[in-house]
This record gives sequence, structure tokens and C-alpha cells, in this order.
Amino acid sequence: MRLLRPMLKEEWRLHSRLFGSTGFGAFPLVVLVISAVAYFGVIASGFSLTELERGVGYVVFFLGLSVGSVGFVSRDAVENLLGESNLLVFSSRTLPVSQRRSVSIFVIKDLIYYSFLYLTPLVVALVPVAYFFDLTVTPAGIALVWVTVNGSFALGVSASFFAAALHTRSRWFLAVVVAGVAGGLVYAPSEVLTYTPIGFYTSPSALTAVTASVPIAVLAVVGILVFDPERGGGTQTYRDVYPRLHELLRGEGLAAKMVLDVTRSSGGVWKIFFSVGVLFGVFVFLVLYVDLVSNIVAAPGIAFAVLLSISTVSVYHWINRFDRLEDYTSLPVDVDEVLRAKAITFAVVSLPVAYAYLAVGVAVFGFDEVVAGIVVLPLATAYVFGVTVYLTGTEPNELLLDSQLFAVFTTAIAAVAVPLFVASIAYLRFPFRATVFAVVLSALSAVVGFALYRRANSRWS
Repeated sequence: MRLLRPMLKEEWRLHSRLFGSTGFGAFPLVVLVISAVAYFGVIASGFSLTELERGVGYVVFFLGLSVGSVGFVSRDAVENLLGESNLLVFSSRTLPVSQRRSVSIFVIKDLIYYSFLYLTPLVVALVPVAYFFDLTVTPAGIALVWVTVNGSFALGVSASFFAAALHTRSRWFLAVVVAGVAGGLVYAPSEVLTYTPIGFYTSPSALTAVTASVPIAVLAVVGILVFDPERGGGTQTYRDVYPRLHELLRGEGLAAKMVLDVTRSSGGVWKIFFSVGVLFGVFVFLVLYVDLVSNIVAAPGIAFAVLLSISTVSVYHWINRFDRLEDYTSLPVDVDEVLRAKAITFAVVSLPVAYAYLAVGVAVFGFDEVVAGIVVLPLATAYVFGVTVYLTGTEPNELLLDSQLFAVFTTAIAAVAVPLFVASIAYLRFPFRATVFAVVLSALSAVVGFALYRRANSRWS
């Protein structure tokens, strides 16, 4: 564990250099305020405090799945996630430390940082909300929620890292394991939850604590032992599809190059499906297994489209993993052309994936309830893209850890997402009006998104 402490220092120095110590250090406070506002709306909508606490546990599990994908799919996955750098996670290149060990310690470091940046503020935000609604909270109760939330996040990270490890050995075996877990969640969800931190939260005891901890420990240890970052590193050949892609994109050469960067990197399009699929899993789980959510969200198509549009932010992250604006300074292209290529690549990569998940939503929820989402999805996605590119340029991965930018970004997204969620709820009583409102609002937001995209050209030039 000699690398753990230096990695923690490295993380702080890296981001405090970018945003200043105050800007990065204030990030937990921003998360706390935003969470408290969201919790206020949830409790006011009729949820109980217990349901809210369980819901937070479910959500951070999926967040953990996303974070744990650091090791996903092959030996250069970490570089795809972090970019080319000399961080300690790459110390296996120059020091007598295996990449398996450095990546494992990197994940542990992330567990600690996410607990500080996100999870603890998420839990503390429950206190003022409970006080406002005159709900009973105790230090022991908050401690129980904190353990549950951190345990759920660790379970998600461990499960995702375990899947990454299996992927380096046998993709078929990974498919079998995933199918088995999915089958268990479908046919025996309560039994599966018994072996998770949610089971400990439901019935806290020494036995349930052990029952919830063992799967986390087993997945983490086996994942570390099985993970082989050198597998799959042999020579690969590809057909020359650039000319055809260049033609399909109507001569947009930069966009064709960026699409190939994403699809031919580690994990290919599957990492895009995984990133978007995290929010897809959250939504389907809540609607299918949380009665209050399923009763409130009468039009899953609208709410689902909004969540899918928000999830495409992760696609924009991937698009910007392989280049920077500085890389084009020696070429006869300007910022306008680069950002246009980013926009085209974003549309080409994100919309087919989002519509694929929407098609799954059709199968799960029925076509009548999802049809509105077919229209809302691309319009809301255009708004999300416009906000993201205006605020972050081509560096969303770093800039969204700035506390001020994160607050502005969240507020801007919520300004459109919240009314659309309200329309989804109002659909039960006013189906026609709610649908018209959702379509008109998403169309207006798309216009705003396009305007922000145009202003981003001058802002980042």
C-alpha cells in the first residue's frame, strides 16, 4: 500500500492545481447543497425517509459500477480513462510494480476520494431535509446510512472491476455470469438484495454485516487476482472503413477520425453502451421495483428520454479522451471545425446507443408510454450537449470536478430536466397536455443548446 498515500496526494495536487484548493475543496459542499434540494423534492413528492435512504443506496451502487469500469476491457483501458500521463497509476512502466497492483490501488484511492467528494455529502444532506419535514434522525441512523451508501458504492466498484477482470480472461464466461446475476435479480430480487448493503440497512446486525461484506471482499480479491491487463494486447487488424465513413459523414474528415478513435479504442462501442446503461439500469430498477416511483412516473417514456439524454454526457467524455484542442494547432483547422466534428461525432455515437436503450424501454414499458420519448430524446440531448460543450469545451473530464462549474452545470440541466419529470408525473391526469408540454419544452431547450454550442466556438477559440 505504499502507493496509496502518494496517489491520494497526487489526486489532490492534480485537481487543486486545476481549480485551486478552494475550488476543489468546496466540491463536497456543492454536492451537499444540490443533494439537499433534490431530497426536499423527493420527500415533498410523498416518499418516506426510509425509501429515500434506500434509493440513495441503489443509485450509488450504479455510480460504483461506472467508477469500477476503470479496468474495463483491456490493457490500455486505464489510458483511455485517464489519458496519456505520467500519473502513478502508470508506474508499472518505469518502476518494479505490476500494472495489476497499480490499477488495484488506484481503485482503492477512488473509493476513498468518492466517499469524501460525493458519498458523505449525500448522507449529510439528509439531516437538514429531515429537520425541515420534522422527521426523526439519529446519529446511529445517519451512521447506518453512511455505511450502507459506502458499502453499496464499494459493491458496485467491486462488481464492475470483477467483470473487467473476467473480460480479460474469457468474455463468454463473463456473459454467463452477467446472465446469471440478471436472472437472479429478475426472479428473486429480495434474496439477491439480502447479500448486499441494502440487506444490512433493512435489518442491521452482525450477521447481515458479514453477509453484505463477503460479496464485496470476494469480488474485489478475485477481480484483482484474475485481472490480466496484458491479455488481448496482440496485434489487431481492421478493415479500412475510413473512406466509407468519410462519405457517410458528407466529407467531415475530422468527425470520421474521431468516430474511429472511439470505436477502435479499448472496449469499442461497448464502453459507450456500458456508460449509458448505468442510468438505464437505475431507471428500470426504480420503476419496476419501487412502487412509489412506478405510481408517480405515469409516462416512463418522457422520464426515460430525459435520463438517457443526461447519460450522453458520458459519451462526450469518451469522445474527448483521445485528443485536445492543442493537438490541432499545427493543422489547418480552427476551433469551429474541431467543435463541429465533436458535435457530429457525439450525435453519431450517442443517439444510436440512446435509441437502442429506448427500444428496450419499449419492450419493458409498452409503446404507448414510450412514444413521447422518441421525440423528446434527441431534443433534450441537443440541450445537454450545448450546455456541456459551452461550459467545458473539450475537457469535460477535468472541468466538471470544479465546484463552481459543477453547480452551474447541474442547475442548467435541472432547469429543463425537472419540468420534464413533472410532465411525466402529470401525464397520469393530463396525457395530451403533458405530452405537448414535454415536446415544446424539449424543442425550446434544443434551440438553447444550439445557441450555447455556437457561443462555445468563440468562447474556446
